Order: sequence, then structure tokens, then C-alpha cells
Amino acid sequence: MKGKTKVLFITVRSDMGGGPKHVYELCSGLSEIDVYIASPCDAPYYEKYRSISNGHIKIPHRKFSLLKLIELIQYCRNNGINIVHSHGRGAGIYSRFMGLFGFKVVHTFHGVHHASIVERMLKHLTNRFICVSRSEMINALAFGLCEKINTVVIPNGIEEKKYSDITSPGKKILGTISRLDPHKNNGELIRFMKELPEYHLLIAGDGEEKEYLKSIAPTNVEFMGYVDDIPNFLNKIDIYVSASRGEGLPYSVLEAMAAGKKIVLSDVVGHNDIEGNILLYKPEQLEIFKNALLKAENCKISTEYCINNQIKKIEQIYE
Repeated sequence: MKGKTKVLFITVRSDMGGGPKHVYELCSGLSEIDVYIASPCDAPYYEKYRSISNGHIKIPHRKFSLLKLIELIQYCRNNGINIVHSHGRGAGIYSRFMGLFGFKVVHTFHGVHHASIVERMLKHLTNRFICVSRSEMINALAFGLCEKINTVVIPNGIEEKKYSDITSPGKKILGTISRLDPHKNNGELIRFMKELPEYHLLIAGDGEEKEYLKSIAPTNVEFMGYVDDIPNFLNKIDIYVSASRGEGLPYSVLEAMAAGKKIVLSDVVGHNDIEGNILLYKPEQLEIFKNALLKAENCKISTEYCINNQIKKIEQIYE
């Protein structure tokens, strides 16, 4: 009798973010796959990865190590693993070099913002590419990071029923879930809030810009830190907002849609791919943002973003 397919998932991040969350949600749902994970030891996902995997191997945070590459190759051989699925740019360096040693390589981008010569060369060592949005695939093709013949779009998926009982306080409370780093552009939201005293903004997340953002924030901005209970956070807000400079396909927005929230987002790749009655604003345009807050309507999530659909499509790639 044929046993389960064994797959090693590689991510060079296990801190807060959409990429690490994607790996966790995907691996949690792959009942027909024996899951092994290589990741750093960072919170919050390191312990979560260990709890759902058949085996875990530690690798550096966002750093390539030749010794770890050799260790990964030996680990896969010892455990009978012949498929490697990398997530994100750094993890893709490991997986594609492993392709030289006969492993089947699947790579998911999780955001495409630029490309190096090395990445363009590594596409030839990749069996299948997965993009989480159509715009991400367009960018990846334009940068020469993949070929259309072996690239597929599989949107992120969530378990909708987790968010079905969420309500709204009705008090003009905005909320965002985000890493606090320059790419997420939370400084723009804070600048907007200085001109919108009638609104209150809750920011859930942590990161390198935390102290800076706190130093420029007006009194109607509240920092919640890392939030693990997403439904509870969504219960506290009326409108979900994001000023990000670019995304793959953000889980936090899908969760807000499933919760029936009003949603206003920056008009960038990853946001403008999402199907639904979200409203977009041009970055740095306060008046457009303000009008969008007034016009936003409660959202409904498309069945396209069902986690069962996502898992089924990815399992087919492993066959």
C-alpha cells in the first residue's frame, strides 16, 4: 500500500506575517500529506509549526547557510522526502539548490517587489510556481522569475465559519493587522488619523517601526501588540484599513471580509486583486481615504477564498 506523500516546507520566517501564517494554515489542513517544516525559531509560529509537523528542522531567520542546505538535503534523504515546497524569496534559495540533487521543487512567492539575477537563474531549477494573486503572477513573469507554462494562481484561503459570529461596535473604530515595518506603511495611517479626530485606530502587530510609530501617533491611535485571537480583534472594529505598499494576498483582509467588515485599502498589488466590495484609495490621498470610510459597505467573502479549495489545488500539484 502506497504511503502518504512527504513534503518539506521551507520558510525563513516564523514571526508575524502573511507568509508564515500561510505555511501554518496550509500545513494544518493537508490531511493527505506527511508534513515536515524547516523554519527559524521565532515566535509566534515556531511552536505552532512543531505542533503540526512530523518533523522540524531549524534554519536561520532570513539568512542563507550552506551548512543548513547540506543538512536539509541529508534530512530529506533520511526521512524519504522527495518534494520541497519553499515559501518566499529566502526559502526559495534553499529549495532551488536542492533541486540540483533530484528533489521536486514547488515555490510560492508571497509578494514580488523586485528580482535579482540569481532568482532569475533559479527558475530553471523549479518544477512548479504558485502565485497567490493574478497581479503577483503578472509581476513575477515580468521580472523573469518564472515561466507561464509551470506557474499557477492559487489564492490564499481561510475557514470562513471562524468569523461568522463577529459584530461591529458602531463607533467609527478602524483597525489594521500588520507587521510594523516600512513596507506596511502604517505611518500613512497615523498621519491620516491626525486629520480624522472623529475616528479611532487600533493597530495589531509588532515590528521594527513600533517605537517610531508610537512617537508620532496622536491620541486616537492605539497599539495592541501582537494579537493571536483575530476574531476577538475584529469584534472591536467597524472598518478594516491598510496602507500597505504591496501584498501577495493578505489574510487579514480575507478575515475581515469573512467577518462582514467594511474595508478600505490602498490601491496596490495584492489589494486590487481581491474580489468583493472593498474600497480602494490612492496612497497619500487623505480626502479619497476619508470619502472611502464614509462610503464603505459591509463585505461578503467569495467562495474563491475557501481554504478547502486552496488545499485541494495544492495537493494536486504534489501528485
